[in-house]
Amino acid sequence: MKIILVNDYGYQLGGAETHFFALAELLKIKHQVLTVTSDYQHEGKIIISDRQVSSSGNFFNIDSSFNIKNYFQFRKIINEFKPDVIHYHNIFYQLSPSVICVPNGIRRIMTLHDYYLICNGQKINKSNKSCSLSFAKCKCCKIEQKQQITSILKNYSARYFAKDIDFFIAPSAYLNEQFIINNYSNTYHLPHFISIVPNVENYIDHNSEKYFLYIGRLVKQKGIDLIIKAFHGLSLENIKLFIAGDGNDRDRLANLVKEYNLENKIFFLGRVEGVKKQKLIANCIANLLPSRWPEVAGLTIYEAASFGRPTIASNVGGVKDFIKNDNNGILISEEDENGWGNSIRGLAECNQLKANILGKEALNTTYDYSADNYLKDLNMLYAD
Repeated sequence: MKIILVNDYGYQLGGAETHFFALAELLKIKHQVLTVTSDYQHEGKIIISDRQVSSSGNFFNIDSSFNIKNYFQFRKIINEFKPDVIHYHNIFYQLSPSVICVPNGIRRIMTLHDYYLICNGQKINKSNKSCSLSFAKCKCCKIEQKQQITSILKNYSARYFAKDIDFFIAPSAYLNEQFIINNYSNTYHLPHFISIVPNVENYIDHNSEKYFLYIGRLVKQKGIDLIIKAFHGLSLENIKLFIAGDGNDRDRLANLVKEYNLENKIFFLGRVEGVKKQKLIANCIANLLPSRWPEVAGLTIYEAASFGRPTIASNVGGVKDFIKNDNNGILISEEDENGWGNSIRGLAECNQLKANILGKEALNTTYDYSADNYLKDLNMLYAD
């Protein structure tokens, strides 16, 4: 089978790109695969996709509703490659709905990585808390829409052309439910697969510092201030917090660390990748995911579990699909600062015995998310 995978960004940026490129490698075992992304580059990032088309954001961002230039570029790629399936991922930020318009007879699948088609505000209301209202009932999104005409056009265009998608893959039960509430009947719940890490012990440093880890984007909806505040209220000797990632909230978070005099406890590592990232995860006490945004799945939960490390996470969105509280991780009520402090202290004490027990169960849970099981369902959707 010949498959084109399509995504906004052609380099590692977040969880969507991690899954996109991992899926490409997995599919190449038995299929002909071509990855297509926009040509957008940020801060010298190296694009690693096979082919690129023009990014949107020109003409006062009007081309984000329908980019005629990349429409013809993508058509040319289709004519050359002649795919059986086009599998879309994120396409509404740097590409546009134009890439959905393809010749009849080509099956179109989309993996959902966010809530764009059902919420302009990404399921965060004006109080900066998660929102479960349907698009039709949400006044917050409608108020925001009135402020940006281009946003109205872009979102309408996305929802209009998305009608041509044969199936939407929802990586979590929560996301699947939210799309059904918004009258999408062609969704299929299929969790992301988890790649098994061979020889985990090779990444373990028994002389490592003791630390908790946040790894991801530094943006407000990720709730990183909650764990900084939690550390402020704790007196844990020789326990640190490493924050790995970049984003537009970094300066505010750094000022918060300075305000609390935690410069010797909390450290910003910037973006980490490859072996450095793997070792960071493998040696942490626990992964932290304090999101206010209802996470679609929370790929860092999977990554931590594959190294036998548990996650403490806000109980929002799809995280509870994987995490069973006090079994293979810990779930904290949204905005519960005391809950974060108590859970961090609980795992740091007793020589990390509880963290290791939870981590072992997390690793056991990953076997239910095998690549073989994922491909079995995905091939069914491709061929249906």
